[in-house]
Amino acid sequence: MSLEGKCHCGAVHFTLNENFAQIAACNHSICHRLGTLWGHGPIENLAISANAGTTPRYSRGDKNMALHTCKTCGWQPIGKI
Repeated sequence: MSLEGKCHCGAVHFTLNENFAQIAACNHSICHRLGTLWGHGPIENLAISANAGTTPRYSRGDKNMALHTCKTCGWQPIGKI
């Protein structure tokens, strides 16, 4: 199964080539405030299409996780651990 989508403003498109292995609520402070649910699976199953600089990286604390957010509409397409 393939799933395609885009952020609210259309600047970032994604294609997921396989179902997520797991979906979980995150307890990081920013994720908790946003009510984020993360889909977990191999990164090679996800394709993100966006112009350079469209999804700036944000890290905090121990820098183990990086959030990439659409700079126009604020959608968070991916977090990398």
